[in-house]
Amino acid sequence: MDFAKKIADWHEDCGCNEVDGKEMDYHNNAIGRQLFADNTTYETFLGATIGLNLPYSGTLKDKTFELVETESCFIKKKINENDDNDSGFSKEEAVAEIFKISDQKPVYIKTPIALPTYIYVFSHYDYSLCYEDGHVEPMRRSIKDPDNLIYCRERIEKREEIPACMVEKF
Repeated sequence: MDFAKKIADWHEDCGCNEVDGKEMDYHNNAIGRQLFADNTTYETFLGATIGLNLPYSGTLKDKTFELVETESCFIKKKINENDDNDSGFSKEEAVAEIFKISDQKPVYIKTPIALPTYIYVFSHYDYSLCYEDGHVEPMRRSIKDPDNLIYCRERIEKREEIPACMVEKF
């Protein structure tokens, strides 16, 4: 992880991002490294790490997408630094706001990358006994079927509205 941090920091230090963009990238890079570490298991022998069980890239992609969609925070930045009527943060103010955001929340400052309100959908399947008369009897999936009964599969869905994080001046 130290090597990944050095490479990512070097990229930011040598890049042409402005100070607020660099801070945003440092912040988000740290979240990415933590996401990787949380989903990687390490094999040790006599206290030394000898192997990694790397996470599937699809798992990391899904977790990253979910994190951005449900936890990210948009910091409204000034479009024109010289416009006193622009209600966004200056570069220096945006940096200060980034430091206030939890190290578990991705941040972005240019334009919103997530919806202003998120709809979180949780779904699972319910398996029930189905009868020709339309009667449905709930059951557990682990029950054996010695009588060749017919089972219905019904998708159960729960929707929850989650307000987005947006930091702006008033």
